[in-house]
Amino acid sequence: MSPVAFLHPPPARPFGAPEDLSSLGHEVKWRVATGRQEAVAAHLEGCCRQDAEYPANTVASIYFDTPDLAFLREKLSSDYLKTKVRLRWYPQAGRPSTRCFVEIKGRIGTRRSKARRALRFVAGGFDDGDGAGPMLRRQVDARAFGVDDLETVPLSALKALDLRRMPELAGLPGPLLPVLEVRYRRRRWRDPFSDQRLALDSEIRPGRIHPVVGRWSGGAHGALRSHLGRVSPTVVESKGPKAALPTCLEPIVGTFCFRSSFSKYSACFAALGIGDRRSGESL
Repeated sequence: MSPVAFLHPPPARPFGAPEDLSSLGHEVKWRVATGRQEAVAAHLEGCCRQDAEYPANTVASIYFDTPDLAFLREKLSSDYLKTKVRLRWYPQAGRPSTRCFVEIKGRIGTRRSKARRALRFVAGGFDDGDGAGPMLRRQVDARAFGVDDLETVPLSALKALDLRRMPELAGLPGPLLPVLEVRYRRRRWRDPFSDQRLALDSEIRPGRIHPVVGRWSGGAHGALRSHLGRVSPTVVESKGPKAALPTCLEPIVGTFCFRSSFSKYSACFAALGIGDRRSGESL
């Protein structure tokens, strides 16, 4: 049977989501038609306010999942309920990547919850600013690999990051392991009418991958990079207190971009063909 469908069913709600959903904001996505990326970017540049603090950057994330890939199964079984746990940072050329964030993101329909905690990757481990490092079960032995940079540390060195100690993940049935790195370019604006935040995510591609996932894929990691490079998926995201279509997107929705439940994490797995392979092996 498939490695993403052979254990317990997903939980009834995303981990970290509050009981009262009315206070949550909304996130809606539109997939950009092939070849229309720069046209959409030019449209947003012309009618929206560029984000004052972070107009554009590269985003890197290492996604964590349970040994039976419970969070991936949530996405594959439904577009309604999703949980994502990731370690995120923003690479800058010529600088080591040490500042990062642990993020727990839950979605129920278009409503989203998000918890974020800042960490610093130093001295072969993580420091949460409190000195004692309560997020850790033990120090991450990155120094054994001769690196102190999140850009180059092997995923196997991140297993010691005990994310289950975050309150938002209380009750998680098993450990969380680093599964897959995803990278992309993000450009940001604000809709001048609703003040909704808008992002254009492009050049979506995988980075490092868990060795077991590589075996499931039949060694197709290089082919995955090539496939996503050809397809070059681009997505527009809107985030705000309402799920309504932002005014500035009205002229291009249905022509240049289309409503989608696109997930970068699951798209990488889909390109690997993991959902169709048979394996009894968990991470």
